[in-house]
Amino acid sequence: MLTGTCDDNTSTWENTGEPIMDTWCTPCHSASVTGEQRNGAPDEVDFDTLEDVRAWSHRILIQAALSDNMPPAGGLSTTERADLQEWIACGTPGAERTDITEIEISCDTLIWYFGALDDDVCRFANAIDADVTIEGQDYGCLCEVTGTLSVESTAVLPRLIHVGGDLIITGEAVEQVELSALQAIDGELLVHDTIQLQVLDLPRLETAGGYVVTGNSGLLEIRNTDALISVSGPVEVSQNDALTGLDGFKNLATAGSIAISGNETLVASQAFHNLVEITGNLIVADHPSLRELKSFPDLETLDGRLEISANPLLVDIDVIPWLRSVGALTVSGSPAIPPLTGLEAVDGDVRITANPGLVDLGGLGNLLTVGDDLVVQGNPNLTNISDLGAVTSVGGDLTLADNPTLPTNQADNIADALQGQIGGDVDTTGNAP
Repeated sequence: MLTGTCDDNTSTWENTGEPIMDTWCTPCHSASVTGEQRNGAPDEVDFDTLEDVRAWSHRILIQAALSDNMPPAGGLSTTERADLQEWIACGTPGAERTDITEIEISCDTLIWYFGALDDDVCRFANAIDADVTIEGQDYGCLCEVTGTLSVESTAVLPRLIHVGGDLIITGEAVEQVELSALQAIDGELLVHDTIQLQVLDLPRLETAGGYVVTGNSGLLEIRNTDALISVSGPVEVSQNDALTGLDGFKNLATAGSIAISGNETLVASQAFHNLVEITGNLIVADHPSLRELKSFPDLETLDGRLEISANPLLVDIDVIPWLRSVGALTVSGSPAIPPLTGLEAVDGDVRITANPGLVDLGGLGNLLTVGDDLVVQGNPNLTNISDLGAVTSVGGDLTLADNPTLPTNQADNIADALQGQIGGDVDTTGNAP
């Protein structure tokens, strides 16, 4: 393992590489050795000269420096293997140490760097067993990072396949991040508080512990998300003031939660078309410009709360036909209720409050049971709640109140029909005569 920088290291072909080759390798790997005398060494894999060794330095590093596979009969001491590794790590320098040819290590074999990080990492390794922060360094060689990877500047990481911790992209200096090979993030993807980043592009990402994109004032597009299959934790797209559309995520089947909120200029969302299960909450909230929500048509399971709130222009919402139950339902500050045509049970509370554009409860016509409170309150233009006529039980309070254009007799009829099936108090005051 490299114990210092290559500038500090004094190993050369003459004092390190050649003596080790002559003693342990060229008895078989030499052009002067033929036939059975090569003891199985492949023809033309010879280590007689510095040029020969450089041509095979990657394999020598793996087979003889980082393991004891070679020589087959053993013999190389631990010190000799370490010396060989350091010499190859620093680019197999000759006597003048000016003719260094750096090796490129394939991602097919991970070569780990365990020491303090410096600019020589990519000379001999392609994987880091530690947390990594990129602030302008060139770590383009990396195939894997086991810890958290923090990117705080523009970074080109075209070979990175796996991050064992969180992947954090943040800061004013981040203008572009290339992660074209990234397939898995065991922790969360956290892209936050960037100013110059305009496009987030992770075309091969399949799994992540979370997918959080928040507070990026210059972000225009989240691109190429269709490889993503599973997010065990939260999916959050919030406070991205320049984002006008949200597409993709078309193969994401499961997520811990979904929150789309506070994106100032977001007009339409057509994402999450194959999402089947959300184990937490689904929230779409605080969008002054959002008009179209054509998402979640295949959603079957939502264990947490479904909340649609503070979207004053949202009138075009696609049907969510397969959802039979939710943990809770909140609709507030919106002109329409999501068409939940299959919804039969809400385990917790239903709160439909302060919706100035709401005139009826269309979309809830099949709702049968509410586990906690059922509240329809403060909707100034609501005139019809007949869609609640199928409800057979309310576990908590029933509040159908303060809706100034709703005929009182409609609220009273719902309450009367549920007599004996309401677990709490009943309030039908403040409606129209």
